[in-house]
Amino acid sequence: MLAVLTDPALIQVGQEAIGAKMIDRRNRRESRPLAAIGLVVCEDDGRESDVIRMSVREALMIAMVAIGNHVAESNRHATVREKTGSAS
Repeated sequence: MLAVLTDPALIQVGQEAIGAKMIDRRNRRESRPLAAIGLVVCEDDGRESDVIRMSVREALMIAMVAIGNHVAESNRHATVREKTGSAS
């Protein structure tokens, strides 16, 4: 787990997953009105917004799932390369 915390590429994977979900929620005008704290995203025209689109807990879960999927996919590719002797 510590490797995830220090690997910029894996952090980027999580960040991109959160960003994509937040933009999707913004575009669908979804909010999380019961969340005491959370994440907001600017409107598509750049205006600031105070609408919570995602709770912190949701963001962490989205990031962890995305990172886990990325690592699993990387491991599958490595296994295929080992079995086939392929360098790509």
